[in-house]
Amino acid sequence: MFAGSIVGIVTGLLGAKMLGFDQWLIHSVAAKSVTTPVALGITESAGGNSSIAAVFVMIAGISGAMFGPFILQLCRIKHPVARGLGIGTASHAIGTAKALESGQLEGGAVSALAMTISAVIVSFLVPIFLVLF
Repeated sequence: MFAGSIVGIVTGLLGAKMLGFDQWLIHSVAAKSVTTPVALGITESAGGNSSIAAVFVMIAGISGAMFGPFILQLCRIKHPVARGLGIGTASHAIGTAKALESGQLEGGAVSALAMTISAVIVSFLVPIFLVLF
């Protein structure tokens, strides 16, 4: 979950930097990998735009729900705990709802727990990474 949280932050920040986004927009993208209420709080405290942040959160969640199961299958990850951790960390509530289709352990328990813990991790890491970027 820690590694997944870091990857979520760094991919957003690097992608925004490479596309030449303004600083306030970079701050809006940083917390895209957590659930919406947490991302909005992080974005507001970082000086970003919460409406833009909500859009990026939805994009991350929907794309994770759409492509996550396929990517996990492609990587031959079959264990329900590993699948739930990956989906919950990367695509938060929308991904957790999708993972629930696969079973209660994967979606109901593990994915929801990963979503919650990654939200705590990201809320600590985003300010650090914003200083570095």
